[in-house]
Amino acid sequence: MIQATVITDIPFTGVNVEVTNLEWNFDEAVIDVFCPSENKEVKVRFNNEFGPCALRLLDEADLSENWSEINMSQGWVYKVSSGGWFEQESQREGFLMQHSSNIYKEYLIIGLDACISVFTKEDVQILDLENNVLATIAT
Repeated sequence: MIQATVITDIPFTGVNVEVTNLEWNFDEAVIDVFCPSENKEVKVRFNNEFGPCALRLLDEADLSENWSEINMSQGWVYKVSSGGWFEQESQREGFLMQHSSNIYKEYLIIGLDACISVFTKEDVQILDLENNVLATIAT
């Protein structure tokens, strides 16, 4: 079962958040998140300055075994400590990141339809639509 800490030091923690866009390039990954009940939209930026991060996008139904432990009633950004994608991948002999588990951190962004797991080495930034930093999540 997944063990994760909700991140609440962000602009909103609405219960009907949607992941609306995902952009990745070698320098960064940016996930757009919209909360209709609060009419707020932010970007979650994962900087790849020290090497690319890894991403996995799944339908929320494919993670249903986790919803008793984590859900949007608490928030939509979680820092995963165990039982997540990193642990699943670490069961594969060819998963080289497992040998750097002290460097990479795993985050899970949950939306009503799409959920995104991210491995990163760097702090995570929450940005407004003009790319101003609203919050920083320290890895």
